[in-house]
Amino acid sequence: MNNKDLIPNTFYMDNYWLKTAVEMGTMGIIAFAVLILTLIVWSIRSVKHCKDYDTRLITAGCFSGLCGVLVHNLIENVFEVPYMVVYFWVIAAILLYFGRRRQKA
Repeated sequence: MNNKDLIPNTFYMDNYWLKTAVEMGTMGIIAFAVLILTLIVWSIRSVKHCKDYDTRLITAGCFSGLCGVLVHNLIENVFEVPYMVVYFWVIAAILLYFGRRRQKA
């Protein structure tokens, strides 16, 4: 129990955002926040730009998965595990690809 005096009955507490702020300082957390906000905005655009229902469904699923990981990072350091970071950014790349690709006429 790392923080039993601060919050009673807690077993584990880790926050990726706080860890990033401590390790990289104010400029690092601002840069990371801008990166994540840009990812969210472009992801929403990708979902909206999909013409095909199936593709829109895939992009919406990818977006919801990314949001789940980002919310989970508020209370636990999910990015501590290397394959989670790789999956996150691969899914982000797939999402942005589906939003930017053009249908052949």
